[in-house]
Amino acid sequence: SMNVSVDADTPYVIREPLLEDAPQIAALIRAASRRGDVLPRTAAEIRRNIKLFQVYVDGEGVGGCCALHPDTPELAEIRSIVVRDNLQGRGVGS
Repeated sequence: SMNVSVDADTPYVIREPLLEDAPQIAALIRAASRRGDVLPRTAAEIRRNIKLFQVYVDGEGVGGCCALHPDTPELAEIRSIVVRDNLQGRGVGS
């Protein structure tokens, strides 16, 4: 099970994203890349690689994301791990 310390009253799900989630994922990554936290990704790149992502979704929409990019059959890189500002420090990205 996931160890996420959000409010008990706040329903959330961690799931594979839908193509419709791409704009929200792009907005999260854009904000984080402006701070220098992650590399920038275009919306087109996110849509092309949507199957590599997982998203955290709550009542406010997509609140976090990460992508697992396979480099070799034995090695993968975690990319674009980002959570919404109001979820920082609450275990969502860990």
